[in-house]
Amino acid sequence: MVDIDRIAAQERAAKAAGMVDGRHYTAYVPEVRALLKSGDSDAAAGLLMRLAEAVEAQARVPDAMSGGAVPAWYHERLAAILRRAGRDVDAELVLVRLQTAQAFARAGYERMRAAAQPIRPTQALAQRLGRAAGRLVRKVTGR
Repeated sequence: MVDIDRIAAQERAAKAAGMVDGRHYTAYVPEVRALLKSGDSDAAAGLLMRLAEAVEAQARVPDAMSGGAVPAWYHERLAAILRRAGRDVDAELVLVRLQTAQAFARAGYERMRAAAQPIRPTQALAQRLGRAAGRLVRKVTGR
């Protein structure tokens, strides 16, 4: 039997988690595109960081309607800005953060649908995180 009230409460909680300054993160897409088109990468990166955090916060809310999906657009745009600025390690860490959010959202969704299972990152994600950490160490130490 479907618990309509529980589903409605989950949807409200997910939407609230995705809010930035009173607007849902999806409402900012035209603003981000305008900033990128005008060449204001710093403002776009700042806004995208806040939006990426809202995307991740919404993904952490158990929401049967999302299916564990985490939109990649916000993280990918932020990573592209960072790469153009010569911050490859930071860009890679943004993408690792996206993959982590996606893995945990999918695992949370699957766990919600099935019996409780521990959430573990995939081997590919662990390897990518290790490579990014290695790049950061080399960048900092100059080796």
